Amino acid sequence: METLQKFCILSRQEVNEEKSNIIFSKNISRGLRNKLLNISKFRETNQFEKFLGVSISERNFRRANYQFIIDQVSNRLLNWKRLKDYNETLFGETNNGRKVHAVNWKTITTPEENGGPRLRDISAMNHACILKLARQLINDAEDLWCVVLRGLYKGNQLSDRSTRKKSNSNVWRDFNKYIPHLLNHGKWLIGNGSSVDTWGDSWLDSGTCICDQVHSILDNVRGENICDLETYMGDWNWQLLQPWIPYGILDKMTNIKPPN
Repeated sequence: METLQKFCILSRQEVNEEKSNIIFSKNISRGLRNKLLNISKFRETNQFEKFLGVSISERNFRRANYQFIIDQVSNRLLNWKRLKDYNETLFGETNNGRKVHAVNWKTITTPEENGGPRLRDISAMNHACILKLARQLINDAEDLWCVVLRGLYKGNQLSDRSTRKKSNSNVWRDFNKYIPHLLNHGKWLIGNGSSVDTWGDSWLDSGTCICDQVHSILDNVRGENICDLETYMGDWNWQLLQPWIPYGILDKMTNIKPPN
C-alpha cells in the first residue's frame, strides 16, 4: 500500500477502490487474506475481467482470444482503402502519379449530414483541440501536463496580454495565440462565486473587467468576490450596487443568475 501511495503522489492519480480486485494464491490463508483486504479496501476475486480486450487471467491462450485484434486491423485497412478511393475519385491521384485537384478542400470536408464524405477539416480540429487545452490551463486544472507547463512558465501568465518570447515552446505560443478567441467566445460559470474576483475578473463581459469601467470602487467592497454581493435571499444586492455602478453594468448583471 505504501508503494501505491507513492505512485498516487507522483502521478497525481488515485486508485479506484471500487474497481480494484485481488486474486490470492491458494497458499494464502484466510486470515491473511482478510487482513490484506481490510488494509487495501479492495475486493477478492477468483478471475480478473478483460484488460484492453484481453482476458489477463487465462493461462492457455487460444487464437480466438486475439481475434478482436484482427478485426480491428481489418476495419482500419478498410478505412484506408476508402480514403484511397476518395483520393482517386476526388483528386484523381493514383499510384502512377498525381493530377490537379479539381475539388475544393472545403467541399470535401462538408459534414456527412450535408452529403459530405465523412472527412474532417484538420485545421478546424486542431483549433478545437488547442482551445480545449487552453481552457484547462485558464481554469487551473491540476492535470500533470498543466502543472508542468505552469511550472516552466511561472510568472508568464497565460492570457491575451502575455509576452510571446522566442524561447517559449510552440505549445505555449499557440495557447497564447488562441486566448483572445477563447475569451471573446467563452462564458464564465461563476458557481458559488467564492473564487471569482468581482472587479478584476472578466465574468460579466468577455475580455472586460468592471475595474476598467468603474474607476472609484468603494472601500467597503474593494477586494470582495461575487458571493459577497448577494443578499441572504440569494438575489443581487441592488441597494449596495445601484448608487455607484453604471446602469450599463447593472443591466448586464440582471441577465446573470446570482451565485449558487
